[in-house]
Amino acid sequence: MNTNNMDDFFRKIVVTDGLTSYHFKVILLLLVGEATQSQLAGMLNMNHQNIHRTCKMLLYRRIISISRKEGHNKFLRVNTNTDLFLDVETTYIHPETIDNDSLSKE
Repeated sequence: MNTNNMDDFFRKIVVTDGLTSYHFKVILLLLVGEATQSQLAGMLNMNHQNIHRTCKMLLYRRIISISRKEGHNKFLRVNTNTDLFLDVETTYIHPETIDNDSLSKE
């Protein structure tokens, strides 16, 4: 990520409503490199249900995306294109409303 993209990314993230400390922790870890939800749960000492809910919301808002799949493992990364971010605050996301394949494409 170049400096201009990083500036845009952080400006957009800090003004995004509805993000909790869990969301910011996941975002910061994914800025370092890609990871699966299980890896994130282990690094953050969170249960899988909470990390799944956190990642689902970030995926829905297009702040993170799926970078690749290996078997059942989906590797997540930060989406550097801030133009794709959704500005809506979502408290519950029904699983059928998310098309993970379309979210992984930029």
